[in-house]
Amino acid sequence: MAIRGKVAGYFWVKVSIAFGLTLGLLLLAQTLGSYYLASRSMTLQKAQSEADGQVRLLSSETRRAALRDAATLNPAIDELVRGAPGKVAWMRVLSADGVVVAGGGNVKAAPKWTPDALRNAAGGRGPRNDVRKAESREVLIAISPFFRGGFGRNGRGGGPPQGFDQDAGRGGPQDNAPGNFGGPPFVGAPAQAGGTESDRARNGRSEAATGDQGRGGGPGRGPAGPYVETAIYLDGVSVSFAPLLLPLGVGSTAAVALLATLIIIGLRFPRYISGQQYEEELALARRVQNDLFPSEGIPTGNVEFAARFIPSRQVGGDLYDIFETDDGGVAMVLGDVSGKGLSAALLMGVVQGAVRTSSDAGLAERHEYAAERLNHLLCMKTARERFVSLFWCYLNHGGTRLSYINAGHLPALLVRERFGRPDVWRLEQGGGPVLGVLPGAMYKQAEVDIEPGDLLVVFSDGVSEATNAGGAEFGEEGIIDSVKREWRNSAGGICDGVLADVRTFLGNELPHDDQTLMVVRLEQVAKAGTDARGVDAEVRVLG
Repeated sequence: MAIRGKVAGYFWVKVSIAFGLTLGLLLLAQTLGSYYLASRSMTLQKAQSEADGQVRLLSSETRRAALRDAATLNPAIDELVRGAPGKVAWMRVLSADGVVVAGGGNVKAAPKWTPDALRNAAGGRGPRNDVRKAESREVLIAISPFFRGGFGRNGRGGGPPQGFDQDAGRGGPQDNAPGNFGGPPFVGAPAQAGGTESDRARNGRSEAATGDQGRGGGPGRGPAGPYVETAIYLDGVSVSFAPLLLPLGVGSTAAVALLATLIIIGLRFPRYISGQQYEEELALARRVQNDLFPSEGIPTGNVEFAARFIPSRQVGGDLYDIFETDDGGVAMVLGDVSGKGLSAALLMGVVQGAVRTSSDAGLAERHEYAAERLNHLLCMKTARERFVSLFWCYLNHGGTRLSYINAGHLPALLVRERFGRPDVWRLEQGGGPVLGVLPGAMYKQAEVDIEPGDLLVVFSDGVSEATNAGGAEFGEEGIIDSVKREWRNSAGGICDGVLADVRTFLGNELPHDDQTLMVVRLEQVAKAGTDARGVDAEVRVLG
């Protein structure tokens, strides 16, 4: 059930990542789309404004110079187009039926208009526009009534400018009626100046057909001609998009950040799952390792036992054990496997099992043979960079003699009361090299007599070599000072006191190696909790 729950949880995490990626893409698309539409709208407005400006300039020039025919209007249009290079594609003046009266610029790309399309383009609320391609560039084509805006009474465009010969135009005197958008006298002039009688008749019918529409359009129709067609290159207008940059930057940055975050999460999620599984396996290994250590509450012979193990990682390579032997004695061992982590913990389990199987090794010959056999096993089964230092001792059934072998480990400390003060003895005799390096190494057992109340202290190098921020080590001297302050305490109290001093010495520094401390009172004759602080101790060597 737990596995199914985890699989379901991982599935919904993947679904959430996919949903977040979709939202991020939609947000980015919406931000860019909004920017495009807004910038496009601003560009079109700017182009329309430019077209209106060109129409006003043309109307102003026509009024100022009293231009009366197409021959005089064409140069004015050419001048306007040349005055806006890269901006104005072309300009044309169109009659009501779409006939080109005058023009200038790239008129080859200009479209053809029918009368209805022309009226519709110029109708509605204000000038209309159209966007088309002209020689691979986009242009806005704006259709505006000629003379519209800025002329006539009150700026309403009340007809052609003064000075034009009304009779020379197409409409006669009625074309000057108020509100009439009828063109100046040159409109239609090219058709009347030449051509056949049938052409003039056709023109007359066209004018008659437009009739009232030419004087203001008609219901639902645009104003009558003439018209000005202005084509503006969209990439030629200058528009400031500064008001759009802030929302574009914020939206795009948020979308990209969301996408990047989700992509990173998606890419690292498998590693996260693997890491979680590895952490679970390490936690299980930690529990298994803790189960291999003896419990303090279980009576073992005539001793009081306590030990503390602090791994630098989830699991460590230090080991300790205490158990009764077949002859009624007590075996005690503390070792340190080279390296850290899971590999060291696995080798620690091998060493502990081998020691346990040698529970009858109290005699010197058996003890030495067991150490040599363990060394041979490690040499054969492990790499040369893997080795074990080990302090392995036996307390006989009567509790009067301690036999030990030190295989390359730090000397154990034996604390004995002399004249009301503790003496500290180093157990440095006997032993041999570390286990797992030299296949033919020999080991020798040493013995020391035990008196009631003696205290055995064994530790790993993680305790003595604990280094603070200043580079100083806690050292054996620090352990001795802590033990002599706490030596009348219980075995557990002594362990806690020593390790508390180590933590104080380290400060904010973390331990770089596993820390293991074992304290055994070989016969409990001192009352736990008696204050012995401030008592000096003498360190001696026992052999």
